Amino acid sequence: MLVCSTLGLTGAGFLLLKNRNVAPKVKEAPKAFVIVPQSDLVRGHVVGPGDLAWIEWPSSSAAKFVTSKKKEESIIAKFNGRVVISEITANNPIAEKNFISKDLAGGLISALLEPGKRAYTLSVNVDTGGGGFIFPGDYVDVILIQNLRDKLPRSNAPSSSIKLTNQILNSAAETIIQNVKVLAVGTKTYVARNSAEKAVTPVATITLEVNQPESEKLALAKSMGSLSVVLRSLVRGKDASSEGYIADTTASEALNRVIQEFEKKPVSKSSSSPSSSRLPKNTSIKIYSGGTVKEKSITSQ
Repeated sequence: MLVCSTLGLTGAGFLLLKNRNVAPKVKEAPKAFVIVPQSDLVRGHVVGPGDLAWIEWPSSSAAKFVTSKKKEESIIAKFNGRVVISEITANNPIAEKNFISKDLAGGLISALLEPGKRAYTLSVNVDTGGGGFIFPGDYVDVILIQNLRDKLPRSNAPSSSIKLTNQILNSAAETIIQNVKVLAVGTKTYVARNSAEKAVTPVATITLEVNQPESEKLALAKSMGSLSVVLRSLVRGKDASSEGYIADTTASEALNRVIQEFEKKPVSKSSSSPSSSRLPKNTSIKIYSGGTVKEKSITSQ
């Protein structure tokens, strides 16, 4: 009996040790396939071949995305040509609401706008529109250049004919809008995919995403002078403080020196009354009083 008990305990111990070396089986959660972008897709991007792919995803959370029990390429193909209206990061499942058909051109820009924003279109050329290097999704500043001399009251005083202010002779430039997103360049709301579309080509218009006060400021500024669009860095840091504008005398040191020298010269008496120097020494004037006419001679000093 002792021998049998010993053998029984040994066998039980052996079986227990053997079972400890076997990993327990874990029941896998059901999986489905969802569609994800292979790289980040920004608003306005037009989906093309290679943008989307299938990956496995837990079935429990796949229902709210575009899903399938198997990898059906026909489902991916139907998204080609659609426009992204809400940004999607790489490897995150897509949903139907993330896209709009490219055929809905009438509502495309309004679909791309963030709530509370406005789309304002500026006319530009190769000099004022970034030379063709600005694309949808970029961020820009808008600069106003205007001639102030023609807009302020003029004085007959000789000094005022030169001094507009202590700093500005004629014109000034100022940044009136900062860090606004480009919605469209010309008629394109997406970044070009192929080499033919990527060619740098100047455009006639740039559409910006602005708030209501900014749209009003742009509309007014357009009638005040010329507007230029300036491309910002992809890394959008805080702007350095500035005076708020740049004057023509600040932009040109040579002009500033000329103005300074001119203002140092005293004004002669002859220049203060130019009309008197043009009168002849002896002349006469006619005085009309009622029905009579009197002629009086005068002599200038």
